[in-house]
Amino acid sequence: MKLADTRKGRLPPLPQGTRMLSIICLVAFAGALPGETLEGQVVELFPVAVAPPAFGKWPRIAGQVVVWKRSTNRIQGTDISHLDNRVVDLAPYPVGNSGIELSPHYLFRGAGAGFPDGNPVTARPIDLLDATASEPDILITNYGLPIAVNAEFLFIKVASYEAGPEPGSIVAVPVHALSGLSVPEPRLVTKLGAEPLGGRLQAASDRYLVWQDRDVERDTWKIHAKRTDDLFSQEAELVVIDSKRSGAWAVCVDVHDSLLIFEGPKERSSGSSPNAMYLFDLETREGPVVLAETDDLILTYPAISEFYAVWVETSYFDSTAYAVPLANGRPAGEPFVIASGPGAGDFMTIDRNIVVWNGSTRVQGQLRAAIMAAELDLPGARDVGDVNHDGSINISDPLFTVNYLFRGGPRPRLRLADADVDREITPSDVVVILEYLFRGGRRPGGS
Repeated sequence: MKLADTRKGRLPPLPQGTRMLSIICLVAFAGALPGETLEGQVVELFPVAVAPPAFGKWPRIAGQVVVWKRSTNRIQGTDISHLDNRVVDLAPYPVGNSGIELSPHYLFRGAGAGFPDGNPVTARPIDLLDATASEPDILITNYGLPIAVNAEFLFIKVASYEAGPEPGSIVAVPVHALSGLSVPEPRLVTKLGAEPLGGRLQAASDRYLVWQDRDVERDTWKIHAKRTDDLFSQEAELVVIDSKRSGAWAVCVDVHDSLLIFEGPKERSSGSSPNAMYLFDLETREGPVVLAETDDLILTYPAISEFYAVWVETSYFDSTAYAVPLANGRPAGEPFVIASGPGAGDFMTIDRNIVVWNGSTRVQGQLRAAIMAAELDLPGARDVGDVNHDGSINISDPLFTVNYLFRGGPRPRLRLADADVDREITPSDVVVILEYLFRGGRRPGGS
């Protein structure tokens, strides 16, 4: 069973006569009011899934699929192309471990050494993301912890005490060659001098792998990098930044293309408490650019996409998640608030313009634990009007909105359905799409 087939609340298609009547009435009586394109704002904040306390953590997003670890020792997930899609159980997994990674094609899991069954690293195709799927997972290795993935490789950290061919190292496995019959042997990327503690200490883009190793003499964690087209040459390894973090705990990092985001002390300061967020271009070596800094709070959980850099400012008791738009590798506006409150932005990550984190929401006035998502503004996007997210704008899109507005059908995402850009889903959005399709009107979301 495919994840996209597990939606709840979908009503049968409108009969042909009802479809045409709805369209005619809407065209006749609803006006398409143009709106302004928002820049650097939250378009919609919504819960991906809600449950009792200690719900889950370490959410991952790739495209329209979001997965996370449930407190009851399993991985769950859902498809957010429509907001009424139901949550499905995907696989058993120890909630205390961080070894899950998500790519556009696979869910990877593996808890590392120290568990009775060895917790091997496995892959499950995205189109089989359902615990009821009969196809077995693809075994990749019998050791290691998945730490990062890009379009070409899965990166696995092998502990120094682990039984494997390269203990104390990072290895790579080509993901394009995965199959149940044959899996390529992992290849050595780097030997680690020390193994840091913490989460999201390594990251990968299609162009770079970044990781941390300790400078023993100075007792600080340095961020290393390799281009993905030269992963297996030991001479290609670069030391790009000294994070100035000492002790066993390294700093959180993320990378997109050649842009590295990381936390650390302010310039000309030292110590283990991060109080600044930096952006660094691995290709040009320009920077680091200071995205945010504070005197008494902690900045953490950085994440980055082609459109936004995001991070969390926290005092342990209260948190605020921020975002800043990017253009040409530089900040293109002022930071703005995504969410605030206890736990806001915990374990935050981003794909394109959608941010997910482990947080909370109110249900009937009560605060409930939740996996949360925020869809940020995406000026000039060509997918506005593709209400049912099937990859094109066609007659099924206004019908999907009609079904939602008048027949209790599945709720579309606001940015996709808001064709007139007035931050609401109304009949006028249907009119904009119909006029675009049949009368040469402006493109949904455009001016």
